[in-house]
Amino acid sequence: AGTFNFMARGILFNDVVTTVSPTYAREIMTAEYGERLDGVLRAKRDRVAGILNGIDREAFNPATDVHIAAQFDADDPSGKRACKAALQAECGLPVAPERPLLGIVSRLVEQKGLDLLDQAIPWLLQHTDAQLVVLGSGNAHLQFVIQQHARAHPQRIAARIGFDAALAQRVYAGSDAFLMPSRFEPCGLGQMIALRYGSVPIVRATGGLNDTVREGYDGNGFCFHPYDVHHFIDAIGRALQVYRDAESWALLRTRGMREDHSWDHAAQRYVGVYDWAIRMVR
Repeated sequence: AGTFNFMARGILFNDVVTTVSPTYAREIMTAEYGERLDGVLRAKRDRVAGILNGIDREAFNPATDVHIAAQFDADDPSGKRACKAALQAECGLPVAPERPLLGIVSRLVEQKGLDLLDQAIPWLLQHTDAQLVVLGSGNAHLQFVIQQHARAHPQRIAARIGFDAALAQRVYAGSDAFLMPSRFEPCGLGQMIALRYGSVPIVRATGGLNDTVREGYDGNGFCFHPYDVHHFIDAIGRALQVYRDAESWALLRTRGMREDHSWDHAAQRYVGVYDWAIRMVR
C-alpha cells in the first residue's frame, strides 16, 4: 500500500513482455527471481517471451582474431594449442600442454558465482592438476580473495584484475574450459563466446546458461543445478575426466565451435514477437 512501481505498470499495460532467455522468462515468474514482480508476470504469462541474446560472429571469430597467438577454427583447431601455451606464458603459469587450463572472464561479484569459486579452489589445488586464469574486476573483497589464491599458488592460479578486452579474447582462445557458476544469469554471453573459441563451458544451469549449454550425449559442455560448491566441483570433475580422453574432448569442443549463437536467430525471434503483438492488438 502507498507504493507505485513503474516496472509493474509497464508489464501490466504492455502487449508483450520480453526478456533475454526462455529459462529466465520462466524464472522471473517465481518468488526467487521475480523481485516482487512475479505475481504480475504470472498474470501475464501468456504474453511473456524469452529470446536469447547473440554474439557478433565477426568480432568473436578465432579464425580472424588478431589478438590471439594463432588463429584456428572448427575444421582446423590446431592453433588452439599455441593459444594455450601463449596464455600460460603471459600469465606466468608453467607452459604445460597436458594440464587442463580453466578460464574465467567475469565481473567478480557473487551473482557470477565467485563465492563458489573461492570455495572450490582448495579442492582444485589438492585433487587436480588444473591451472586457472581469472580476468575481471568487481567486489573488492572477492578481488582480494582471488588475488590471495593467486599469490599463494602462482604456479596454478593467475589473476588479472581489471578490464582488458584483448586479454579476454586470449583467455577464451587459450583455455580448455570456461567456468560460469552463476547464481543467476538472465542470458550470459561468456558461454557463447567460449563455445565459439573451443573453450568448453562448465556452468550452473540457470537463465540463458541453461538454454545454451547442455551435458550428455550430443552435449557441448557441463552443467550443475543446485547452487552449492559440491555440485560445482562435481561438474568440474566430470569435465576433467572427459578432458583426459583426447578424442572425446576434441569432439565435444568441435561440436560447440560449430554452433551458431549469432544475432541472426534472435532477430528472427524478435520479428516473430512483433508480429504476435500486432495480431493481438488487432
